[in-house]
Amino acid sequence: MILILKSFFRKKTTIIFLIIYTLIIISLLGLLYGLKLLNVKEKENYSDAFIYINSSDFSKLKNISNINNYKLGLKLDDDYNFAIYNDNLNNNEIIIPNNITRDDNNITLSDTNISFIVKGKNESVSLYEISKEMYNSLKENYDTVLIVYLNDYLKAETTIINIKKEFNIDETSIMSNKYKYNYGKYIFIVKLFIIVILLLFGIIVFFTSFNIIEEEKEKNAIYYKLGYEKVFLKLLNTIKIVLLLISSMLLSSAVFYIIYTIYKSIFL
Repeated sequence: MILILKSFFRKKTTIIFLIIYTLIIISLLGLLYGLKLLNVKEKENYSDAFIYINSSDFSKLKNISNINNYKLGLKLDDDYNFAIYNDNLNNNEIIIPNNITRDDNNITLSDTNISFIVKGKNESVSLYEISKEMYNSLKENYDTVLIVYLNDYLKAETTIINIKKEFNIDETSIMSNKYKYNYGKYIFIVKLFIIVILLLFGIIVFFTSFNIIEEEKEKNAIYYKLGYEKVFLKLLNTIKIVLLLISSMLLSSAVFYIIYTIYKSIFL
């Protein structure tokens, strides 16, 4: 059996099929790696992003998928500035959004006359963090909203639609401004290429497998005369095709790893 397999892998057509399979799988691995990088970049767009809901009824969130967690917040003004409490802050300490540039260590929050001591910045677009005691003293003067964080921000639009339907509201949106570059369209294109290549690969495997079976008929006829059973010869054809696929996967993985190592050493 080993000699039969060696003879099969020495054939010119087998080598050609192996090269074709390997190149296609390398392309797929490259696209999958690229998709992974794009997903990471797109998720970075939503670092500390949130969806606000003009409601305090958090019980409805359980009916909506893709919700990671939530916090109760205060809507400070009509410019979509919000405040939540941070247990690590005391009295009039505050953490401000990263996009606010200030040289001094004090800030007056919205319509309040309270002078807050700036303790740091977060990555949010419009979310202030204040102490729990300050939050409790201000909540009577401002509308309470839900500050909602998602599991997957790539599904944010669908989640917003579900939120509007569940809460019966017209106004809500995702708050994020860390990056302005949209990777979503490139993610869609890469996914499309992956689907096309997978379909192409399936078609190629089907026709090459058929070609292998046809080419092996003559040799199998000889093996049959030598005493091999037909069932064994049919099984042997399947083993040849499977081994060809496994060999191409191993070879493409090795080649891709070398390419990735070189890329990583140069660019990362």
